Amino acid sequence: MTSAFTKVPILRAGAARAYAAQAAPVAGSTNYDVKTTVLSNKLVVASAENDSPISRVSILFRAGSRNETPDNLGATHVLRIAAGSTTQSFSKFAIARQVAQAGAILTCTTDREVVAYTLEGTRKAVQDTIPILTAVATQQLFYPWELSDNTNRLRLELATRPPQLRAIDLLHKAAYRTGLGNSLYVAKYNIGKVSSETLQHYVASNFTSNRA
Repeated sequence: MTSAFTKVPILRAGAARAYAAQAAPVAGSTNYDVKTTVLSNKLVVASAENDSPISRVSILFRAGSRNETPDNLGATHVLRIAAGSTTQSFSKFAIARQVAQAGAILTCTTDREVVAYTLEGTRKAVQDTIPILTAVATQQLFYPWELSDNTNRLRLELATRPPQLRAIDLLHKAAYRTGLGNSLYVAKYNIGKVSSETLQHYVASNFTSNRA
């Protein structure tokens, strides 16, 4: 299940300002074919052309919370909040600035099955910021001080979860215990304990071409 609480807009405010100066987008065709290709490294690429002026590109990994173990419970929640932090190619500031200047929207979404990084905007905006999407999804550095800066956001999300989401979490835990029973959220007692090394190991183990 994906909700507004499991989707982080890395740069929504800046994108909204950029779009305000543009003409209203024209809806694309609703009748289009999806083409799927499996590359030699087992990477699956799906694409579709609907003639819309707005494009969307996503990088998904089958690395949702069901893949967490007792040693890294809550890792996907911390990953989602950390999306947009410094990477090997771009600083946190550069990511925010360049995505805003292009007028794009960059988000991270998680559920029990997948972790998804999505870039939306005009075709030119997406083309200009594709390298940032790639870096955010595959070149994370997880600096300890940047993770520490996200602690209050984690606490806020836990405190503001709707009762419906809490109930679904409890139902999954009762039905599956581990795997699909893992929560979409880091436990309160585990906030600040999911380290940079833990995230690096989780990404190395799950963000692989055969799981993309």
